[in-house]
Parts: sequence; C-alpha cells; structure tokens
Amino acid sequence: MTPHPESNTSVTGPRIRSMLGINLLAWKYRAAIKSIDGHAKRQPRHDPASPASLHDNELVAESHLTIFHDFENFAEIANFHLQHSPWTIEDRREHRIPVPFDDTFGRTYSIYYRDLDAGWLLVYPGSAVALDGRFSARCNVSLDFVQLLPYADVYRLLTYIVAVIADQPEGPWSKSASEVTLALTGHLWEVFRKPDVMHGFNIVTEGTYGVLMDLIRSPEHTNQIFRT
Repeated sequence: MTPHPESNTSVTGPRIRSMLGINLLAWKYRAAIKSIDGHAKRQPRHDPASPASLHDNELVAESHLTIFHDFENFAEIANFHLQHSPWTIEDRREHRIPVPFDDTFGRTYSIYYRDLDAGWLLVYPGSAVALDGRFSARCNVSLDFVQLLPYADVYRLLTYIVAVIADQPEGPWSKSASEVTLALTGHLWEVFRKPDVMHGFNIVTEGTYGVLMDLIRSPEHTNQIFRT
C-alpha cells in the first residue's frame, strides 16, 4: 500500500523529530539518568560556614546573623525527615548570596538525589517580621533534571521545605501543597512547550519558619507536623 504523499510532513516528520529530540536529550544526560536510576543515596558531608566569617563582615546585619543561627541545624533536621527518600541536603561553606538573590548573606545548601548533584537551596532574610520579632526567611530552591525525576520524590522534597518555612505549626501542609503544585504545574507546561530542552526549576517561598523553631524546641512534635 502506497503511503499518502502528505503523511510524512503532517504526522511522521514531526513525530520523527520529536523522537529524535527525546533520544538526544536522554543521550546528553545519560550519566544523570544512570545516577537517578541506580546509584546509592549519598551520605551527608556538611561543610558549613563559620559564624566568625559573618561577624567579621561589616556588611552583615542582625537579620543575617539571626537566620544563620536559626538554621544551624536545618540540614540535619531535614535529612532526618527525608531519610527514607532519595534526597540529601548538605550545608555549604558559602555564606554570601550574590545577585540576583539580593546580594545578601545566609546559608547555602547542596541538594543531592541519590549521589547526583541536583540543585541548591539558599536561605536568607526575607521582608517580614514575626510577632515575636523574629525575621522571616526566604528560601530559594533551584533543581536540575526535574523532568527526569519521579514526581512523588520532587513533590515530597519541595512540600517539606515549604512546610518548614511556614509561619505556624498548625496545618502547614495545605499551604505547602498548593504552592508546590502551582510551581510544578508551571514547570510541566514549559516542558510540554519545549520538550527537547532540559528545563531548570525554581521556587521561592518565604515565612517566619515557626514550624522549624517548633521542631527545634520540641522534637517530639515531629510526627504531629510531618507525615513522614
């Protein structure tokens, strides 16, 4: 049977180009895919910045010092809650956060999926102040390879981070879920729009991190706050 003369241009041509693009993307990121699919989970190797490095800097304000101090144990707490997931968060030595992130100071973290360096997390002073005078924290999460990762794993990491930054321990998951779902929906839209490109993912959230402080003061409340 002779194919219709228009079939190659109307259907087969774009389909071949799409398949070729997907194959090229998989080939380009084959090392990342190998890590995602089979490598063991990375054990944390923290290398935090020294508090002295901030105290000696005249550009560092009280809000920077507060955030730096309050998030001292954040990576350890997060890794405990995410211990049954593929994620690992590591405290990094860098404490200066450059433009376009307000050229400010705070804590920086590497994010690993198994042993794959999958992104970073920046925590620095936000614009609000809690009723008890505590400064708000702004968290900027950037992830690579999101379109290669299982949705459930990405959703769990992001909802956890957003929930920890929430103002109140009561019901942090509702805000977290809606915020993360909106961000992932936007990312999915761009992947469908340009499927042959590896898209970066970014989400910024802000809160007075009452949940984190509650966990630090009362670790026994963990199971009441997080469904891990």
